[in-house]
Amino acid sequence: MRNYFVIEKSDDGEERAYCKKCPKSYLWQPTSGTSNLKRHYEKCSLNVDVERKRVKFDDKIAREKFSRVIIRHNLPFLVVEYEELRDFHSYLNPDYKCYTRNTAAADVVKTWEKEKLRLSKILSFCDILPPHTGDALAGKIHECLKEWGTEKKDGLFVISGALTKIRETVKYLKGSKSRRIAFGECVEGDGEVLLSLDVQHRWNSTYLMLEKVLKYERALNRFKVVDKNYKHCPSTQDWKRAKLIHEILMPFYSITTLMSGRSYSTSNLYFGHVWKIQCLLEVNRNHDDNMIREMIHKMRLKYDKYWE
Repeated sequence: MRNYFVIEKSDDGEERAYCKKCPKSYLWQPTSGTSNLKRHYEKCSLNVDVERKRVKFDDKIAREKFSRVIIRHNLPFLVVEYEELRDFHSYLNPDYKCYTRNTAAADVVKTWEKEKLRLSKILSFCDILPPHTGDALAGKIHECLKEWGTEKKDGLFVISGALTKIRETVKYLKGSKSRRIAFGECVEGDGEVLLSLDVQHRWNSTYLMLEKVLKYERALNRFKVVDKNYKHCPSTQDWKRAKLIHEILMPFYSITTLMSGRSYSTSNLYFGHVWKIQCLLEVNRNHDDNMIREMIHKMRLKYDKYWE
């Protein structure tokens, strides 16, 4: 029977016999006989018990998925050679095959080319009059990007309430010079306090408002103690939500700024920003914050329209 079971200690210190074919286990006591193991073996060999499912491991899929981890988190290619990470992967699946940083770099390029090909579909359904110069193609991409969301209000409309305290804070400080002076004394370090109020439902202005106000989180917590009339200090949850919205809007701001320059940039630059947008939408699509999740859903609908 020992050929069909593995004897291991459980969390409570007891020795148990684990079937090699299914998840069943039995208390192991060599002195009490193996009749229960024999009965289980006979049933298990006749497929009466549910067999343990074994998922086929695909090296190609695993490497592609990890290339996306490298891209998403800006990791060095050398990460695939970290001894601890290799040991971790081998523990998860003994069939895992280690590879070098050069292979990792090649995988990232393949993933990049794959996503770039998907992005080119944006142009597939557009009627572009000649000449088909780089500027003309980039201009058409810019128009499409604006249409699917970089300047639309749907997503921001959903989370407008989440930024109410931040907007009221900016209004309160900008409405009085004496308040700004008092707030400036709560700010660590020298330098002018710079705040801007956004135009609601405009991506770029909301991003710029958050870009400026987020660095004053600690100062505003001090200011609410100094100014008893200040009633709009954001809560910890408000700040957490604002930071995530800022992170999501960053690539939208970057690509709009990139496309609004005097001369259009190369495709490699705006492909990078669009790729980051896709990653952010994907990673936050099931966010535990209902408001963020709904915002991502509306943004995703705009985005996916151009991948169909």
